[in-house]
Amino acid sequence: MFSMLRPKFRVMVSAGMSGLTVSARALVLCTAAIVLAAATSSGSALAEDMAQLDPLAKSYTLGRFHYEGPDADGWRQVANATDSLQLVYAEQLEENKINNRCYIVMEVHDLPAEAGSPAASDLAERGRRQRTEGVKEQLAALSPIAAVPGVDNTYTYRFLLHGPPELGADYYEVYYVMLAADKSQYVIMQVNTRDLDYENQLYFQQFYATLAKLKYQASVVADAAKSAGATAATGAGEGTKPAASPAAAAAPAK
Repeated sequence: MFSMLRPKFRVMVSAGMSGLTVSARALVLCTAAIVLAAATSSGSALAEDMAQLDPLAKSYTLGRFHYEGPDADGWRQVANATDSLQLVYAEQLEENKINNRCYIVMEVHDLPAEAGSPAASDLAERGRRQRTEGVKEQLAALSPIAAVPGVDNTYTYRFLLHGPPELGADYYEVYYVMLAADKSQYVIMQVNTRDLDYENQLYFQQFYATLAKLKYQASVVADAAKSAGATAATGAGEGTKPAASPAAAAAPAK
Protein backbone atom coordinates (compact mmCIF):
# COMPACT_ATOMS: atom_id res chain seq x y z
CA MET A 1 0.00 0.00 0.00
CA PHE A 2 2.72 2.45 0.95
CA SER A 3 5.73 3.07 -1.21
CA MET A 4 8.95 2.52 0.66
CA LEU A 5 11.00 3.67 -2.33
CA ARG A 6 12.89 6.91 -2.06
CA PRO A 7 11.26 9.22 -4.64
CA LYS A 8 14.36 11.31 -5.44
CA PHE A 9 12.51 14.41 -6.53
CA ARG A 10 15.27 16.96 -6.12
CA VAL A 11 15.42 20.08 -8.22
CA MET A 12 17.99 19.28 -10.88
CA VAL A 13 20.48 22.16 -11.16
CA SER A 14 23.81 22.68 -12.83
CA ALA A 15 26.13 25.54 -13.59
CA GLY A 16 25.53 27.51 -16.75
CA MET A 17 26.32 30.81 -18.39
CA SER A 18 23.23 32.35 -16.84
CA GLY A 19 23.44 30.62 -13.47
CA LEU A 20 21.24 27.62 -12.77
CA THR A 21 19.92 25.54 -15.61
CA VAL A 22 17.37 22.75 -15.53
CA SER A 23 18.40 19.19 -16.21
CA ALA A 24 16.48 17.14 -18.75
CA ARG A 25 15.54 14.79 -15.91
CA ALA A 26 12.69 16.25 -13.93
CA LEU A 27 11.39 15.46 -10.45
CA VAL A 28 11.21 11.68 -10.58
CA LEU A 29 8.42 10.57 -8.24
CA CYS A 30 6.65 7.38 -7.27
CA THR A 31 3.52 9.41 -7.93
CA ALA A 32 1.08 6.56 -8.53
CA ALA A 33 2.07 4.79 -5.32
CA ILE A 34 1.93 7.99 -3.30
CA VAL A 35 -1.42 9.09 -4.67
CA LEU A 36 -2.96 5.67 -4.25
CA ALA A 37 -1.84 5.78 -0.64
CA ALA A 38 -4.26 8.67 -0.22
CA ALA A 39 -7.29 6.60 -1.22
CA THR A 40 -9.90 5.17 1.12
CA SER A 41 -9.39 1.43 1.46
CA SER A 42 -10.71 -1.36 3.57
CA GLY A 43 -9.54 -4.70 4.82
CA SER A 44 -7.86 -6.13 7.88
CA ALA A 45 -4.47 -6.21 6.12
CA LEU A 46 -4.56 -2.44 5.60
CA ALA A 47 -5.57 -1.82 9.19
CA GLU A 48 -2.66 -3.99 10.32
CA ASP A 49 -0.28 -2.07 8.02
CA MET A 50 -1.35 1.21 9.59
CA ALA A 51 -0.96 -0.21 13.08
CA GLN A 52 2.58 -1.34 12.25
CA LEU A 53 3.70 2.07 11.02
CA ASP A 54 5.80 3.99 13.53
CA PRO A 55 4.42 6.99 15.39
CA LEU A 56 6.29 10.18 14.61
CA ALA A 57 9.50 10.80 16.49
CA LYS A 58 9.73 13.96 18.57
CA SER A 59 12.19 15.39 16.04
CA TYR A 60 14.20 14.43 12.97
CA THR A 61 17.61 15.35 11.61
CA LEU A 62 17.46 15.47 7.81
CA GLY A 63 20.80 16.40 6.35
CA ARG A 64 21.69 19.50 8.36
CA PHE A 65 18.05 20.43 8.94
CA HIS A 66 16.08 19.86 12.13
CA TYR A 67 12.38 19.07 11.82
CA GLU A 68 9.57 18.50 14.31
CA GLY A 69 6.52 16.84 12.78
CA PRO A 70 2.87 17.29 13.76
CA ASP A 71 2.20 16.34 17.37
CA ALA A 72 -1.31 14.98 16.84
CA ASP A 73 -3.23 11.75 16.40
CA GLY A 74 -3.47 10.21 12.95
CA TRP A 75 0.10 10.85 11.79
CA ARG A 76 2.45 7.96 11.09
CA GLN A 77 6.00 7.63 9.81
CA VAL A 78 6.24 5.56 6.64
CA ALA A 79 10.00 5.82 6.08
CA ASN A 80 12.98 7.76 7.40
CA ALA A 81 16.59 8.01 6.25
CA THR A 82 19.44 10.41 6.94
CA ASP A 83 18.12 12.91 4.41
CA SER A 84 14.49 11.95 3.78
CA LEU A 85 11.20 11.44 5.58
CA GLN A 86 7.80 10.11 4.52
CA LEU A 87 4.66 10.70 6.58
CA VAL A 88 1.01 9.76 6.20
CA TYR A 89 -2.12 11.09 7.86
CA ALA A 90 -4.98 8.61 8.11
CA GLU A 91 -8.34 8.26 9.81
CA GLN A 92 -10.05 5.10 10.99
CA LEU A 93 -13.60 5.46 9.64
CA GLU A 94 -14.77 2.14 11.02
CA GLU A 95 -13.31 -1.26 11.79
CA ASN A 96 -10.94 -2.37 9.02
CA LYS A 97 -11.56 0.80 6.99
CA ILE A 98 -8.86 3.46 6.73
CA ASN A 99 -9.09 6.84 5.01
CA ASN A 100 -5.61 8.04 4.04
CA ARG A 101 -6.02 11.78 3.73
CA CYS A 102 -2.51 13.04 3.12
CA TYR A 103 0.94 11.73 2.16
CA ILE A 104 4.07 13.84 2.63
CA VAL A 105 7.59 13.30 1.31
CA MET A 106 10.53 15.44 2.46
CA GLU A 107 14.06 15.30 1.08
CA VAL A 108 17.25 17.26 1.74
CA HIS A 109 19.82 17.74 -1.01
CA ASP A 110 23.20 19.40 -1.30
CA LEU A 111 23.44 22.39 -3.59
CA PRO A 112 26.58 22.04 -5.73
CA ALA A 113 29.10 24.84 -5.29
CA GLU A 114 29.27 25.25 -9.06
CA ALA A 115 25.56 26.10 -9.08
CA GLY A 116 26.44 29.56 -7.85
CA SER A 117 24.34 31.34 -5.26
CA PRO A 118 20.66 30.91 -6.17
CA ALA A 119 17.79 32.35 -4.19
CA ALA A 120 15.11 30.08 -2.74
CA SER A 121 12.70 31.52 -5.29
CA ASP A 122 15.05 30.41 -8.10
CA LEU A 123 14.99 26.81 -6.85
CA ALA A 124 11.22 26.87 -6.45
CA GLU A 125 10.67 28.23 -9.95
CA ARG A 126 12.96 25.63 -11.49
CA GLY A 127 11.26 22.86 -9.54
CA ARG A 128 7.88 24.09 -10.75
CA ARG A 129 9.05 24.10 -14.38
CA GLN A 130 10.56 20.64 -14.09
CA ARG A 131 7.43 19.14 -12.57
CA THR A 132 5.25 20.86 -15.16
CA GLU A 133 7.16 19.06 -17.90
CA GLY A 134 6.65 15.76 -16.11
CA VAL A 135 2.87 16.02 -15.67
CA LYS A 136 1.74 17.66 -18.92
CA GLU A 137 -0.88 15.02 -19.67
CA GLN A 138 -2.29 15.05 -16.13
CA LEU A 139 -2.22 18.79 -15.52
CA ALA A 140 -5.51 20.46 -14.61
CA ALA A 141 -4.15 23.63 -13.00
CA LEU A 142 -0.98 25.04 -11.48
CA SER A 143 -0.06 28.01 -9.34
CA PRO A 144 2.81 30.49 -9.51
CA ILE A 145 5.43 30.29 -6.79
CA ALA A 146 4.76 32.26 -3.61
CA ALA A 147 6.75 33.03 -0.47
CA VAL A 148 5.57 31.23 2.67
CA PRO A 149 4.64 33.94 5.20
CA GLY A 150 6.75 33.93 8.33
CA VAL A 151 9.18 31.23 7.13
CA ASP A 152 12.51 32.49 5.79
CA ASN A 153 13.85 31.35 2.41
CA THR A 154 10.81 29.16 1.74
CA TYR A 155 8.55 29.13 -1.32
CA THR A 156 5.54 27.07 -2.33
CA TYR A 157 3.68 26.10 -5.52
CA ARG A 158 1.05 23.51 -6.32
CA PHE A 159 -0.43 21.36 -9.07
CA LEU A 160 -3.97 20.07 -9.50
CA LEU A 161 -3.63 16.80 -11.40
CA HIS A 162 -6.03 14.32 -12.96
CA GLY A 163 -5.71 11.06 -11.08
CA PRO A 164 -5.19 7.61 -12.63
CA PRO A 165 -8.35 5.62 -13.48
CA GLU A 166 -8.02 3.45 -10.38
CA LEU A 167 -8.14 6.58 -8.19
CA GLY A 168 -11.03 8.20 -10.01
CA ALA A 169 -10.42 11.72 -8.72
CA ASP A 170 -8.23 14.77 -9.14
CA TYR A 171 -5.62 15.43 -6.50
CA TYR A 172 -3.19 18.11 -5.36
CA GLU A 173 0.58 18.05 -5.25
CA VAL A 174 1.73 20.93 -3.06
CA TYR A 175 5.44 21.71 -2.91
CA TYR A 176 7.58 23.63 -0.43
CA VAL A 177 11.23 24.53 -1.06
CA MET A 178 13.43 25.85 1.75
CA LEU A 179 17.00 26.99 1.13
CA ALA A 180 19.61 26.98 3.91
CA ALA A 181 20.99 30.36 4.93
CA ASP A 182 24.46 29.38 3.69
CA LYS A 183 22.96 27.99 0.45
CA SER A 184 24.69 24.64 0.84
CA GLN A 185 21.53 22.51 1.21
CA TYR A 186 17.83 22.76 0.51
CA VAL A 187 14.70 20.88 1.51
CA ILE A 188 11.95 20.02 -0.94
CA MET A 189 8.61 18.79 0.40
CA GLN A 190 5.70 17.29 -1.51
CA VAL A 191 2.22 17.07 0.00
CA ASN A 192 -0.27 14.77 -1.76
CA THR A 193 -4.00 14.92 -1.03
CA ARG A 194 -7.32 14.30 -2.77
CA ASP A 195 -9.04 16.92 -0.61
CA LEU A 196 -9.67 19.88 -2.89
CA ASP A 197 -10.28 22.03 0.19
CA TYR A 198 -7.16 20.72 1.93
CA GLU A 199 -6.20 24.16 3.25
CA ASN A 200 -9.27 24.07 5.51
CA GLN A 201 -8.51 20.60 6.84
CA LEU A 202 -7.08 20.15 10.33
CA TYR A 203 -4.35 17.74 9.19
CA PHE A 204 -3.00 20.30 6.74
CA GLN A 205 -3.05 23.06 9.31
CA GLN A 206 -1.11 20.77 11.65
CA PHE A 207 1.50 20.12 8.97
CA TYR A 208 1.68 23.77 7.89
CA ALA A 209 2.45 24.83 11.46
CA THR A 210 5.54 22.59 11.42
CA LEU A 211 7.16 24.59 8.60
CA ALA A 212 8.18 27.19 11.16
CA LYS A 213 9.97 24.42 13.10
CA LEU A 214 12.10 23.35 10.14
CA LYS A 215 15.49 24.86 10.92
CA TYR A 216 18.91 24.69 9.35
CA GLN A 217 21.36 23.67 12.08
CA ALA A 218 24.82 24.30 10.61
CA SER A 219 24.97 27.90 11.79
CA VAL A 220 23.86 26.90 15.29
CA VAL A 221 26.59 24.27 15.51
CA ALA A 222 29.21 26.69 14.19
CA ASP A 223 28.24 29.35 16.73
CA ALA A 224 28.43 26.81 19.56
CA ALA A 225 31.89 25.71 18.41
CA LYS A 226 33.11 29.32 18.30
CA SER A 227 31.74 29.93 21.76
CA ALA A 228 33.43 26.79 23.13
CA GLY A 229 36.71 27.79 21.51
CA ALA A 230 36.54 31.28 22.96
CA THR A 231 35.81 29.87 26.43
CA ALA A 232 38.75 27.47 26.20
CA ALA A 233 41.10 30.25 25.10
CA THR A 234 39.98 32.47 27.98
CA GLY A 235 40.48 29.68 30.51
CA ALA A 236 43.97 28.93 29.21
CA GLY A 237 45.06 32.52 29.72
CA GLU A 238 43.55 33.14 33.14
CA GLY A 239 46.81 32.47 34.95
CA THR A 240 48.59 35.36 33.25
CA LYS A 241 45.79 37.92 33.07
CA PRO A 242 44.24 39.98 35.85
CA ALA A 243 40.62 39.23 36.69
CA ALA A 244 38.12 41.47 34.96
CA SER A 245 36.58 44.19 37.07
CA PRO A 246 32.88 43.86 37.92
CA ALA A 247 32.11 46.75 35.61
CA ALA A 248 33.95 45.12 32.71
CA ALA A 249 32.37 41.77 33.36
CA ALA A 250 28.91 43.31 33.23
CA ALA A 251 29.48 45.22 30.00
CA PRO A 252 27.03 44.22 27.25
CA ALA A 253 28.37 42.34 24.29
CA LYS A 254 28.76 44.32 21.07
